[in-house]
Amino acid sequence: MPLASQPGGSLQAAGLVSEDPAGCMTVSGGKLACGQWTKHEGNLNCYDGKGAPGASGDSDFTAISLEDCKRACLEDVSGCQAIVVKSQRFSLGISPHGVAVACWLRNEVVPEECVHGSDGYDLFTVARSSSPEPQPPARASPAVASPKRRVVLFGAIGRHNFGDLLMAEVHVALLKRSRPELPMVFADLLSADMTQYGGQRVEGISSLFDGAEATDVIHVGGDTLGPSLNAALEMIDHKPAGEEALARQRMLAAHFSNSTRSAYLLHKRLFRHPKTFVVNAIGGWPWPDDMPALAGADYVGTRNPLQGVHHIPDPVVLLRKVLAQDVLAATKSDALQAVRRATKGRPYWAVQLSDDFAASNSTDALADQLCSASRREESLAVVLFRAGAIHDSLPALENVQASMRRTCAPDLPIAVFEELNIFSICAVISEAALLVSTSLHTRIVALNYHVPRVTFSARPEVSKHSFFVQHWDDLYASDDALEARRARVSCPPCADRFRDRAAACDCDAEFRQFCGWNNVSKGWNPCGGVVPVRSTAAAIHAALDAGGLANWTATQSARLTHLAALQEAAVDEWMPLLSAGK
Repeated sequence: MPLASQPGGSLQAAGLVSEDPAGCMTVSGGKLACGQWTKHEGNLNCYDGKGAPGASGDSDFTAISLEDCKRACLEDVSGCQAIVVKSQRFSLGISPHGVAVACWLRNEVVPEECVHGSDGYDLFTVARSSSPEPQPPARASPAVASPKRRVVLFGAIGRHNFGDLLMAEVHVALLKRSRPELPMVFADLLSADMTQYGGQRVEGISSLFDGAEATDVIHVGGDTLGPSLNAALEMIDHKPAGEEALARQRMLAAHFSNSTRSAYLLHKRLFRHPKTFVVNAIGGWPWPDDMPALAGADYVGTRNPLQGVHHIPDPVVLLRKVLAQDVLAATKSDALQAVRRATKGRPYWAVQLSDDFAASNSTDALADQLCSASRREESLAVVLFRAGAIHDSLPALENVQASMRRTCAPDLPIAVFEELNIFSICAVISEAALLVSTSLHTRIVALNYHVPRVTFSARPEVSKHSFFVQHWDDLYASDDALEARRARVSCPPCADRFRDRAAACDCDAEFRQFCGWNNVSKGWNPCGGVVPVRSTAAAIHAALDAGGLANWTATQSARLTHLAALQEAAVDEWMPLLSAGK
C-alpha cells in the first residue's frame, strides 16, 4: 500500500535509518509548513514503475540544498509526501566544497517497490502536521491541467538607468525574433511604468512567486551580482506606496538576506512551476550564498570573468543588430532636431558624467580638459547628456556647461540634452563625433555605431568599466590581442565579493598592478582603459587620432561583428531551452 496511507506503526517495517524531529519551515508568501521527516535506509530511488506510480523521471530541481528540497515538498500542497534526492557536486567558483542535491518530489511512494542500492540516492518521507497559518488552496495536478507559460525578464529595469533599460529591450527583441509565442512579463523588485522612457511596465518580482504559470526566468544583465536587498531597494528612486515593505517581507520570507545575498539573482524554488532559468551576461561578483541559485540555473554567463561559467560580452553589443530601427526613428525626433539646431550643424562631442563624479568636485577639471582638447578642432560643439536619472543630474551637467563657457572659445556651442528616452540617448551617441563618458553602456552604444570613445573616472579602479575595456573594447588592441587577454584571466574561488577582497582575488594582474592611486605622481593611474580626469584631454586626442585612421570603420565593424557573434552564440545556447514548445 502507498506509504502515505500507511498507519504510523507500519513505518518501522520500511527500514528507517533516522527520523528528524517535527519542525516548520517558512515557504512562499511567508507561511509556515510543518512536518516530521524520515530517511529510509538502503539508498532508495523511486520513480514510475519502481515504487512511485505516475512520477516523472526528470528532477524537479537541481543543485539545491536538502533543506530547500524539503521546503519545496512542504510548500507543494498538491500532495507531495516524499522526496528522492541525489547528491551532486558543483563548482561555480566560490564554494568548491559545496554539496547540493538533485530533487524529485513524490506524491506517492511504496518503499519496498523502489530500487534499492542506488548509489547517491536517498528517500525521505514526511508526516505533515498542522501549520499555524492557513495554506493556500491546492493546485490542480499538471496531469489534469497544464499550467500556462510565461517568460519573466528580470533585472533592475524599474528605474531610469540607461544600460539596464536597454538590456531588457535587447532581450525583448531577441524573444520576438526567435520565440514570439512566449508571453513576456517584466519584473524588478518593485513595480514601475517605464514606458515613457522607452522601457516596459514592470511588476514587483515577489508578486509573481505564487503564480500558477510555468515560469521561465531570464536575468537580463546589468551589474546585479552583489547588491543585497537593502542596497538594491535603496537604488530604486520611485517606490509605490506600501509596496516596499510588502516586497521586503516577501523577499526575506523567501530567504533573501538584507546583506549577504544578491537581490537580483533568483533561485528556481521561489516559483511554483519553475522551468528554464537563464543568467545572461550579468555583471558584478557573487556572494557565497548566491552559489545554489547560480548552480541551479540552466545557463549562466557573466561579463566579468568567473570560473565555471561562460565569459561573454554585454547583451547591448547586439543593439544595432536588433534595435537599429528604434534608434533610427529617434534620430528623426524633435529632440534630435533640437540638438542639431543647438550645435549649429557642427560635429559634436557627446559628454556624460555621473553624480558620483560631480560629487568629487571634479567638474571644473573635466571642463578644463574638454576645453583643452577642443582647441585642436576648428569646428566643434559639445552636447552634455544623462545616462540615468538615478545617477546623473541636470545640475551637474549645467555646472560643466558654465565652467566650459568660462574657459573655452566663446563660439563653441555647448548644449544640455534633457531627454531621457533611451533611444533618443542612443541617437545622440550614434551621431556624435566622439563620446566622453563615465557610463559603461554609453560606451557600448558608441561601439555599436563606431564612434571613438573615452571612458573616464574621478578615481579609476578595477570596475565593470575597466574589465569591459580591457577584455572586449580596447581601442588600441587587436581583437586577437583581446582574446589572448581573456584567455589569460583566472578569477579563482574567493570567500567574499570581489570589491571586498581585491587584494586576495587577482582576476587580472596584467592591468590591476597599474590601477589606483599613484604615490609618486600624487594622482590616479589609468585602469584597464579607464582614464583619470587629468588624462582626459590626452585620451580624447588619442581616440580622435584612432578614429581618423583609414581602417577605423573596418576594424570597428569587425570588432562589433565578433562581439555580437559571441553574445548570439550564448543566446543560441539558452533560447531553445525556454519552456514553450517542450
